[in-house]
Amino acid sequence: MTMSMAILRRNVVTASSLPNVPHPRSGPQRPRVRTLYRMADGPTERSPLTRQTIVDAALARVDAHGLESLSMRQLAADLGVGAMSPYRHVQDKEELLALVSDRVIEEFATEPSDDAWPEQVTRISRQVRAGLLAHPELATLVLQRPIQSSATGLRVNGEFASLLIDGGLQPELVGRVYWVMSTYVMGYTLFEIERHILTGRRPSADVESRRRRVVSLMSVLDVEIAEPEALANVLSVDSDDEQFEFGLRAMVLGLKASVDD
Repeated sequence: MTMSMAILRRNVVTASSLPNVPHPRSGPQRPRVRTLYRMADGPTERSPLTRQTIVDAALARVDAHGLESLSMRQLAADLGVGAMSPYRHVQDKEELLALVSDRVIEEFATEPSDDAWPEQVTRISRQVRAGLLAHPELATLVLQRPIQSSATGLRVNGEFASLLIDGGLQPELVGRVYWVMSTYVMGYTLFEIERHILTGRRPSADVESRRRRVVSLMSVLDVEIAEPEALANVLSVDSDDEQFEFGLRAMVLGLKASVDD
């Protein structure tokens, strides 16, 4: 080693040899702490990735961007985690869709009450419609799942049956009343979703103006119709809350009359 190199090495100042003197512009020094949490939108050590957070994120994505936008890779990106991380909690996309469907079905549940069964049918019908309208992209998927394929579906529908029986309906009639209620609510709501919500098209609230347009269209098409005014009235009725409630009342009154016979 040369003399110059030895002198240089002796004069090298290491970090450990420096006194702990604060920088004049920085104030008192604080000990450095290792960051424990990731700076990301996804789960951190404080909010770990779980099956619940995965389902929440999947439902939010479908509601905002549509069912076709959902993939396991995109979901991982939304959560701010690695592409394979969701697979530690959900087997595949098929299981994920089943879990998301169950989450929607949970929204169908109604609070217990002492109402008679016709009022129970009315409350359940409104709740199921509201749940489907809140997640229109998932309505068909939810309704295509057999009840017996899901523990959540069995539990919620079992609660419906109990409410009807507690409301005074004979147990042997629960199945008939249930399926009349289900077919009306599901059919009406799917029609409503396909016709208006997914297309983004809503007809004018002015029923009379819709009727006049229908009459005008029939005259342009030069179609012979036995009762043009009656047909115009049929075609001008919108699938909205008022029409749903009209059909619901008619259904409940009909069920009650049939049960009372």
